[in-house]
Order: sequence, then structure tokens, then C-alpha cells
Amino acid sequence: MDKDALRTIMPPSDESLLKEELSEGIETENTENVSIYSPFRVGAQQMSENEANWQEFLIKVNKSSEKIVDLLVDVETIDFLADLSENFKLTENQSQELSRLVRDILLADIFWGDFLNLVVSRLGVERTTADQIIKSVTEGLLAPIIEDIKKAQKDKFGDKFVKPRPSENIQQGNVVDLRNNNR
Repeated sequence: MDKDALRTIMPPSDESLLKEELSEGIETENTENVSIYSPFRVGAQQMSENEANWQEFLIKVNKSSEKIVDLLVDVETIDFLADLSENFKLTENQSQELSRLVRDILLADIFWGDFLNLVVSRLGVERTTADQIIKSVTEGLLAPIIEDIKKAQKDKFGDKFVKPRPSENIQQGNVVDLRNNNR
């Protein structure tokens, strides 16, 4: 789906229309669950209840790189997240949260460095499981577009991405007591 086509997508007005719109042109075994596993469509019904929120979302998508947009709407993304959810025995709600988190990482709505803690808290899984999920998502889904993701993350969270280097002139044990006026 190209960016011009995204500009014309109107918010879904009801659930039956949403399912029809979501499954249109999608050939995947997970067609009926597109709204769960598609990072682009997860939560679309709720977002579309407020036209401004839906338009804001589409603007973010349109500002993203073509590779990010392709991953957001790709059928293979839906299948990957469905299979991953099945492999980790995630519930429908957990699967939706995972799709939201992937979307939010892709659109730089959340900082990559917070991904692990967000998977733990939103999915309600152990830290080791969250780490495995992130590793699977990164290696199996995000790796081909990691440079685009890094750029989007750096553009949004530049100050968090740049780690300050310690000054070369700082020596261990060199402490000045500013309370003492006598030097």
C-alpha cells in the first residue's frame, strides 16, 4: 500500500464495515484476526471514534519511511505476529498489545529502550519471556528495516539515543568540597 492510498483511508464507522475493509485484498490465513495482528489496524475502531485521532495517526504513518509503512500493512507482518502469539501462547488481548507495541516502535511513539519493560507490563509476562519475544520480533520482523527504525527513533528521541561521554579530564578521587570556602 503506498502513502497516497493511506491518505484516502477513512476511519471505519462500525465493526462489520471494519472487518470488511480489513479483509479486503488480504490473503492470509489470519484474515478474520487482522484487527488483532496488524500493527496498522490494531485498535483502529477505537482510534476512529475520534476523527482527529484517526487523522493524526494517518499523518504519522504518512511521515514514516516507505519500508516502515510497508511493514505496518504487510500481510507477512500479520502472519508473523499471529504465529509468534501462538508460539508464546499469548491471549487475544496480549496479541493486540504486542501489535500495538510493534506499531508504536515503528512510528517512534515509544522509545526502543523502553520496549522490554513495556512488553513485561502490557503483556503481563516474565522478563525472560519478554526478552525472547523482543528477540523474535527484532530478528524475524524488524531486522530488514532496522536502519529506518533507528533513524525514526533518533529523530524523535535524539537526546536519549546520544549517550554522554565522560570528560577526559576527570580523575578518580579528585573531589572539591564546595562547602568549604578555605581552599
